[in-house]
Amino acid sequence: MTKITNWGSEDPAEVAKGGTGVATNTAYAVLCGGTTATGAIQSIASVGTADQVLTSNGAGALPTFQDAGGGGGSIEFITSTTISDDATIDFTDLSSTYAVYIFELLNIHCATDDKYLMVRTSTDNGSNYDSSGYYYATVYNNGTSFGAAISYSGAGMLLTGSNSSAKLGSASNENYCGTVKLYYPSDSSTYTMISGYGGYRDNSGSIMTTSFSGFRASAADVDAIRFLMESGNLSSGTIKVYGVKAS
Repeated sequence: MTKITNWGSEDPAEVAKGGTGVATNTAYAVLCGGTTATGAIQSIASVGTADQVLTSNGAGALPTFQDAGGGGGSIEFITSTTISDDATIDFTDLSSTYAVYIFELLNIHCATDDKYLMVRTSTDNGSNYDSSGYYYATVYNNGTSFGAAISYSGAGMLLTGSNSSAKLGSASNENYCGTVKLYYPSDSSTYTMISGYGGYRDNSGSIMTTSFSGFRASAADVDAIRFLMESGNLSSGTIKVYGVKAS
């Protein structure tokens, strides 16, 4: 019988013989196969940080930990706000991290009957919101008749109808749901565009659908957005915010 001595000084066992081919590994790091079928086991370069995910970098490269949103074009959840009898709902600190901000308005109710819902933007991170200078067209219909709100200097972009038979009602079932998209807000060389669509029961109980598109009428770095009623408060609802990563 052969006696094995001085075990600790032996070279690491080869992969082909059931070993790892390495003497040490990076603590807590993920282990991967070698560069060949019998190559030494590899530790990835970093253990990453909290909430990152392990992401493939393709064949011939070790995976790495990256932010959950991934690269450009991926959509990330940013925040959610619950409305509770608020005059305005503001989102500040909009940045160039996202090429597009997406606002999902869910079951928005107003406290005062017969008012339209609108959006405004800010260029000083919410210290002030522009109350004029929005170019837009908002088209709304209830299946039998159509209407449009068009403005070249509006106080805000309308998300609902503007005439007395198409505004948002305050009854419990007269809620608004819709999507608002804000494009390239940090590009100070262009007019920031806003577009979207929605649906609601108006103040007469009719089902209304809307689509809207327009611009802030001068080029600037837009870093905040506000949702509000023509007058009166937003009584309840939720707004969820997502971002499409720029790069």
